[in-house]
Amino acid sequence: MAPSPPPAWRVIHTGSKGRCLVASRALHSGTDVLACYADAWALFEKQRGSRCAYCLRMPECEKALLVCNTCEAFAYCSRHCQEQDLSEHESECASIAHLDRVPPPTMLMTARLVRRVGVEALTRQDPDKRSLFRALQQLVHHTDKASPVRLKQFLFAANQICGLLVLPPAPADMATIVAKLGGPRFVARLLAQIGCNAFTITDGDAEVLGVGLFLGAVSANHSCDPNCHQIFEGPYIRLRALRPIAPGEELTIGYIDISNTRKLRQEALLEGYGFECTCSRCSSLEEQWRETQVVGWACPRRGCLGACVEEPQGAALFRAWRATRDGIVECNESRARVCTACGARLEVNEVHKRQADLEKAEHHRQEFDRLLAHRGSQKADALRDALKEADKICDVYARCLIPHISLCRYEFMTRLVEECIQLQEFGLMIKYGVLSSAGLEAISPRHSPASAYLYANLGKALLYIHEPAQALTYLCKAMQKLEASHGQDHHYMREVERLLMDAQHTTGRKK
Repeated sequence: MAPSPPPAWRVIHTGSKGRCLVASRALHSGTDVLACYADAWALFEKQRGSRCAYCLRMPECEKALLVCNTCEAFAYCSRHCQEQDLSEHESECASIAHLDRVPPPTMLMTARLVRRVGVEALTRQDPDKRSLFRALQQLVHHTDKASPVRLKQFLFAANQICGLLVLPPAPADMATIVAKLGGPRFVARLLAQIGCNAFTITDGDAEVLGVGLFLGAVSANHSCDPNCHQIFEGPYIRLRALRPIAPGEELTIGYIDISNTRKLRQEALLEGYGFECTCSRCSSLEEQWRETQVVGWACPRRGCLGACVEEPQGAALFRAWRATRDGIVECNESRARVCTACGARLEVNEVHKRQADLEKAEHHRQEFDRLLAHRGSQKADALRDALKEADKICDVYARCLIPHISLCRYEFMTRLVEECIQLQEFGLMIKYGVLSSAGLEAISPRHSPASAYLYANLGKALLYIHEPAQALTYLCKAMQKLEASHGQDHHYMREVERLLMDAQHTTGRKK
């Protein structure tokens, strides 16, 4: 029998980042780096009635979920899953039934972990043998960087959890156990630790299901250009290498949506995790130049692929000073825009014209949102009216020379794709999906699998409307990305592969 390969990772401690995962050997693209089960997890409210609370799967087509008779809030796909979750849910079931609503997932997870730590404290008197308590204590919490308002929110939620923990049928000494652990302050810290270390659990095509704490994977730090990608199969996580990784190289993942500008990524990380990213992508001058392409306007010169961005503030102030010195009364706060490629200028008056048009586009967008928010039972009619507003927005974008790779255009097209999928308007979904693909490729890191989901949906829609040749092109693109990020044995990969084989069979062509 051949010896098993050594572990792909090891944990090291650094002064700036604390614990880090690094590669212990050379890793190829598509290597399974790490895998573990969640230590605590919970579904989001919108998924609670359609998925199993234990395995997070949807039941088979003709089979209904088994709903808990006491709290009527948790449901399971089988008796086996219900029995597996019994030891955890039994303690919280009756107390949830006393409440008006089910607590948010992070509060449910925190309550479960506090119960387990409490049981550990009762059964293991030696603190060194309390493995869960020690593992939780090592997690970062960033409460030192939290605002006073945020700290009050943590403490308020912690008091609610403490009240939940002592409701019947909780053990009589539960209140004493919680007090010995540190009371609400311990629970508030644990809430902050979960907020900084929990993963958003998704299914194969990136639909958000719930949240989970994976203590075996929390040492993986964030990067906006990660070399690993996390995939989930229920409460089970796998980290896979997106590209070749050298021994000793840090293993990183994306905590947030990395298909965004540096400014928005930094804001999301600071608000959600309490730190600013200093990865190579965030500090790269080349990346900053790339971002000008997705936030700028297209160059007015025919054939130029550059982007017009705001003139540097110093240059604008100098122009304003010179205009005042020369006795020119007109001095505008707006800045001209300059092409990053050829240097062509959009003067202030032209900038004003485009900004006025973009304000009209914003009014159309608000009307679009209003129509979709109040569509009620007349979904098709509301969508038809909303799409008329969408066409007006697209006309404005074309008139203002907003390029196809523009971030604002990409975000709007993505919204249209989601609405069209929901109402099975596949022709329109393809139209807007193709338009959004250029923006997604421009803003995403090279190895990111984000575009794979869009390509797979485009391929599926094209097959549905009997366009197998075009479907084959997009499904091949999706497979190339998914081979590294998901692997052949993942159920989503198998689904895309089946669609690809259908397209190949219909066209008589291979990959």
